[in-house]
Amino acid sequence: MNKKKKKILIGVVAAVVVVICVAFAIIAAPLTTLKEGQIHAGVFLGPVDVSNLTEAEAEAKVLDYINEYEKGKIAFKVGQEEKDFNADELKIQWTDKEAVKAAYKVGREGSIFSRYNVLKALEKEKVVIPVKLSYDEEATNKMIGQMAKEFNNEAQDASIRRENGKFVIEEGKEGIVLDEEAAKTVIEEYFGSKWNVDERQVELPATIQQPKGSVEELQKIQDCIGSYKTYCGFGESRVQNIVNGTKRINGHVIYPGETFSANAAMEPYDAQNGYVLGGAYENGTVVQSYGGGICQVSSTLYNAALLAEIEIAERSPHSMMVGYVQPSMDAAIAGTWKDLKIKNNFDVPIYIEGYVKDGYVNFNLYGKETRSSSRKIEFISETISSTPAGTTIEQSADFPVGYFEQKQGPHTGLKARLWKVVYENGKEVSRTEVNNSEYRASNAIYVIGTGGASAEQAAAIRAAAEAGDKDAAEAAASA
Repeated sequence: MNKKKKKILIGVVAAVVVVICVAFAIIAAPLTTLKEGQIHAGVFLGPVDVSNLTEAEAEAKVLDYINEYEKGKIAFKVGQEEKDFNADELKIQWTDKEAVKAAYKVGREGSIFSRYNVLKALEKEKVVIPVKLSYDEEATNKMIGQMAKEFNNEAQDASIRRENGKFVIEEGKEGIVLDEEAAKTVIEEYFGSKWNVDERQVELPATIQQPKGSVEELQKIQDCIGSYKTYCGFGESRVQNIVNGTKRINGHVIYPGETFSANAAMEPYDAQNGYVLGGAYENGTVVQSYGGGICQVSSTLYNAALLAEIEIAERSPHSMMVGYVQPSMDAAIAGTWKDLKIKNNFDVPIYIEGYVKDGYVNFNLYGKETRSSSRKIEFISETISSTPAGTTIEQSADFPVGYFEQKQGPHTGLKARLWKVVYENGKEVSRTEVNNSEYRASNAIYVIGTGGASAEQAAAIRAAAEAGDKDAAEAAASA
């Protein structure tokens, strides 16, 4: 290498060294501002500025701030409602002091270049090390429960009722329900990093409940589209159950696409819900049970729904024939095992009106009539076969010889089906099978007394009972 090239190379190397030295000096300059034992300027512990403080001084300053914070109140907001709690009720503490060490380490860790970047950033924007506060979870949960109890407000659906032959409609109201589990998370986040003396309001998550229905929707209910009544009589306990069950169905609205359960509307069948003991079918016999008679309510509603041509989602016949409707026109209720469910297959809500008057159960279904005035429907019950009832005679020593009374009437067994017949301008245009129903035969049951009977009388009674011979049993009793 000649002398000229050597001089050039040396000059280049010298220039590079100078540049590196200058760059290093520029980078190192901010590092010189770090004071041994002090937190760098621009560093915050939560809401507290701890610039140029020692770790001990920073910790003391944060504790003073927390003490000041505890003297005030915290406002917890649910929707538009707000409730203040004293901060010290939640037993706030600062137990995790590692944040102080983290504050001191700002600008002191990593390579010279990463430290340089941190300190340069501090010139423009502060660094906040979160200060996480602990709190009493039991006290907090109690507070959340208290707010839920005070502020929860279920939505009020739009309502409709029939008074003096006219509909009265009222607009619904929104509801709000505090999400208690999500509220715990929000409070944890607040005390984790968002708390400070100036921001003392915590908005807790809540679900806004929209009311079902609207005035506009309910105003579409105008016409009676199906009506039916059955005779129930007066006064007896069975009628009391019918009145009670009918009241519990009256006023229900079935919105388009919804399914209405008669059982769900009337249960539970107990004294607390207004029911008394009444006759009901069980395993082929008549027994006394709470709510006995409510099947007449569902059967009457069933026929009104058929005439309205609402979709029948579920219907079951009784185990034995009933006397208030024709075969296949009944609808039994037996908890969730047998239920009457009707589904609104129209575009307009259906209003159910039910009442008992002058010995009759009445159901009227209101909606929007869209059927032609020339179209008429009829439901015809057809008996396919029948099985006659027999006679059962029960002997009882609880009654003296001479006692002979009927305990249960006979029920003929039947197989039946129901037809829907449609007429246009008076002419039949269709005949559709609606259901097939089977009812078991049930014997007439008589009780004959054997108390005090002689051997000869007992033998005669026993023979008549085993033969199921009513006349012979009656003769034996009178003898």
